[in-house]
Amino acid sequence: MAKCICGKKLEPDQKYCSRECGGKMHLLECEIIDQQYFNYAIGVLQGSGTFFKKGTVVIEVNSGEAPFASILKKELDKAFSIKPELYNNSRKDNGRKRYQLSYNSKSLQSKLKDIFGEFPKRILEIDYPKEFIAGWFDTRGVVYETVLDGNLFMMTTEAQGMLETVKRELKKLDIHYIYIQHEKGEYLVIKEQSREDFIEKIPLKNPYRIPSVKINRTSRYRQRGELQNVLMYYLLSDGYKEAEDLANRTGETKTAISNNLARLKNKGIIDLIRRNISWSIIDEDKEND
Repeated sequence: MAKCICGKKLEPDQKYCSRECGGKMHLLECEIIDQQYFNYAIGVLQGSGTFFKKGTVVIEVNSGEAPFASILKKELDKAFSIKPELYNNSRKDNGRKRYQLSYNSKSLQSKLKDIFGEFPKRILEIDYPKEFIAGWFDTRGVVYETVLDGNLFMMTTEAQGMLETVKRELKKLDIHYIYIQHEKGEYLVIKEQSREDFIEKIPLKNPYRIPSVKINRTSRYRQRGELQNVLMYYLLSDGYKEAEDLANRTGETKTAISNNLARLKNKGIIDLIRRNISWSIIDEDKEND
């Protein structure tokens, strides 16, 4: 059970036990404890943090990856003098469990703005790029095990330009990737020849992102757009693919493949070619490093 700043136990929906304690929490000074953990936290916050005007910062963990929530809290606890609280509640719309880490202090946002000028921002100067990328990938990455082509390592955003620092640091580490920017956001996938380097060089903490760790999801929840990201990899790699071939490679049904290809088409990312049989990526801002 979470505790208030004064040490009293809190009810599940409480952030502090009194108005006085609430005021103290927002006045706490945020100091950096360890630079490596700080860089990891910056990756987490830039990739998955939600910043509210009143000062609260919230990070949500996928409901199918519940064990990672406590792991992430331990990592973040080592970054700053203020600690996030871990909340476990249910969504009002579907009753599904949700896991959130919440910084209930204005001083975290103030500290980040003091360091970076603004935050989140597209291009950051960081001291430990491996830890920064790990934070990004642990919370926003996808590892997808295909039937024929091994594990795919992917990252996506809903805003353009937010992967600029990740791309720059991957290049410095000589980790090659395919990248595309489209009107709905960005997509990055590690190229086949760099997959082993990525696993060896990036200190991932999320067991669901490490293929050698066999751990079952705590629900059947799949990240939104996960299969669409996989299909983009094949289309970016080979130019065009037919739905039946994609089904064989991924292990998904042909219906699921066709439905997700149609969603990508509606987003303006891919298009039909060759008499409505094959699919291809629309030529946008593409980078193949």
